[in-house]
Amino acid sequence: MKKTFKGVTVTMMTNDENESEGRRVMNGALSMSDDAKEAKFVESAPRPRRQRATKIVDGQLLSLTQNDRGQMRMHTKAVDPRDYPNYAFALYCEATEAMNKILGNEE
Repeated sequence: MKKTFKGVTVTMMTNDENESEGRRVMNGALSMSDDAKEAKFVESAPRPRRQRATKIVDGQLLSLTQNDRGQMRMHTKAVDPRDYPNYAFALYCEATEAMNKILGNEE
């Protein structure tokens, strides 16, 4: 697509010519000619969506995720510790349950 704005010819090259004319975010590179009379935008190739970590355990206080490389990460949830009597012990118990689930030691 070529258009002229205020004496500058703008060329846009997209990956999909059948894309609707609606507004959308496009990633790419914008280059300007030496005489500043022409600007050219080239859309970058589409990338596959990044897969988020798989949630293994989703408890009341903790969640445990595993990424595609097999690494696990434990997150505490945003809660007010004053709402839980013996918060530290409850957190410990939930973490122990999560580890037992991973190791297959569930009863």
